[in-house]
Amino acid sequence: LVDGPSKQNPEMLSGRTRSNRLVNFKADNVNKGEIVDVEIIRAGPFWLEGRGGKELG
Repeated sequence: LVDGPSKQNPEMLSGRTRSNRLVNFKADNVNKGEIVDVEIIRAGPFWLEGRGGKELG
């Protein structure tokens, strides 16, 4: 679920996984409130980083 721009990096978007983990990712043509597929490329203790953003549905 896309929450909006990332607080740490305005060039990225921020969202949440199904298990409520924070994900920051780069994607084009994605809007707040959309549910999208994101490929996870890095993981930290409290966040994930991804790329993609293909809308589901």
